[in-house]
Amino acid sequence: MPPIHTPLCVEMCPLRVDIPEFIKLVRLGNYGEAAEKIRQKNCMPSVCGRVCPPRSIMRHGVQKHHRRPDKRSSPRKVRSDLELETGAAVPEVAPSTGKSVGKTLTIDDLFEEGFNAVFLDTGAGLPKLLGIPGENLCGVYSLNEFLLRINLMKADLFPYKSKTPIKVRGRVAILGARGMDAARSALRLGAEEACIFYQRKVVGRVDDIRRGLEEGVKLHSSTKPVRLIGDEKRWVKLVELVKLKPGPPDRTGKLKLIPEQGSEFLYSAETVIIATEHIPNTIAAASTKRSIKIAEKNKTIIVNQETLEAVNGIFAGGDVVSGAASVIKAIEAGKKSSPINKHIHL
Repeated sequence: MPPIHTPLCVEMCPLRVDIPEFIKLVRLGNYGEAAEKIRQKNCMPSVCGRVCPPRSIMRHGVQKHHRRPDKRSSPRKVRSDLELETGAAVPEVAPSTGKSVGKTLTIDDLFEEGFNAVFLDTGAGLPKLLGIPGENLCGVYSLNEFLLRINLMKADLFPYKSKTPIKVRGRVAILGARGMDAARSALRLGAEEACIFYQRKVVGRVDDIRRGLEEGVKLHSSTKPVRLIGDEKRWVKLVELVKLKPGPPDRTGKLKLIPEQGSEFLYSAETVIIATEHIPNTIAAASTKRSIKIAEKNKTIIVNQETLEAVNGIFAGGDVVSGAASVIKAIEAGKKSSPINKHIHL
């Protein structure tokens, strides 16, 4: 009897979801069973269906069999949306307590209130700023702030249906390789021009980059920002950049990019978006008296890789441990933290 091989799509999935079986159920129109199949391993299928890594192989051909609700949707998104359309139960969300661990409460406070264990999954949402003059000028946004103002706070509807303003006019400079979403959003908000200045390669899905270019986003590679220049009212007006050229190799053999002497130039911009990488939010870990170790280089929490325990009773997982990664990897970390159960006395 020939050996049974695990399908590559299942093997590549951190949660080992039975992808072929649930695709089969979707094709047959058994959406309830398909929902149950994926929820056996994945508690957040709708989210993962929208932000699944681009090399995912599970997108095969479901669109040919069912065209609602979006012909470009992944099978998981199709299945999740249809599940909602047909009235399937949606898990209840616990109401907000209005408290923020690390600000209004510390981890030590939680233990004093009677909690037996704490799991830190605070992600990697803090911007890593450029460290150049002028980053504190008006009209300068971090990537997350810019997108959150638009998508979560509906700043594009200010002042009629939103209390959160956003200023997008004239030319917009996006500094960093992760800025395609911001550039496309800026154009939709009325920017005359949106230009991404980056060093080596734009980060993003191939489709998103292609659509951005079709919509008019401009790319300027091999550049590095030097400073931001404002007017007398401290509103940003100019970005000074320098062109980069290949230099000597680093320890890995990769060529460094070094500034090209005399290549400085100015770009006029009334809005600037810092689109560099993000670092973990470790404010809760740093505010406790317990000795949680934080890596100096990438600011991640150091844990036991088998149990995800940082110190006795405190566990951590997801981006705050690995650095910026995917949603499905964060879910995997949550499942991996089963040793937390020994601290919970029911």
